[in-house]
Amino acid sequence: TFFFLVSHPQVKVIHAQGINSAFIAVLLKFIFKIKVIISTHAVYEFQGESLFAKVTRWTFNHADKILSLLEHSKKELVKLGVSENKIEPYTYWVDQKLFSVKEKHLAKKELNWEEQKFYVLFVARLFEKKGVIELLEAAKNLEHSNIIFHIAGTGPLEEKVKEYSNKFNNII
Repeated sequence: TFFFLVSHPQVKVIHAQGINSAFIAVLLKFIFKIKVIISTHAVYEFQGESLFAKVTRWTFNHADKILSLLEHSKKELVKLGVSENKIEPYTYWVDQKLFSVKEKHLAKKELNWEEQKFYVLFVARLFEKKGVIELLEAAKNLEHSNIIFHIAGTGPLEEKVKEYSNKFNNII
């Protein structure tokens, strides 16, 4: 809110992700007269006319546009009473043919991973706020377990990740 008090003339649109941030964005819309886009990534399974359902309907109906990841999510919002003409489908910017859901044993076989081991895959920019240090410490403490950590990314902590992977066999 402080940011908006200082910078609101430069802000033209708020893009809120999820219901909590959407509610706050719509309140800011009324105060600062700006547009709001809401992205929804989930199916919420609303219970009748609960307070949560009513607040969500009010929030989404006051958005300028709603981006819905799932067709089922769109249908749920329309059933809740959200205006259908505000809802647009979208997909993540990921090639879903290349990165598709597979059965665990088939994926492990394709990657030459051992069936009896548990694998943790971390893909992100390697900087402190992403929790890389905590992940490395957890991996270090689990070195003699059957858990393997695969870490992919670049960033300021890349050398730290390489240092740990050279010291511990369960960090790749």
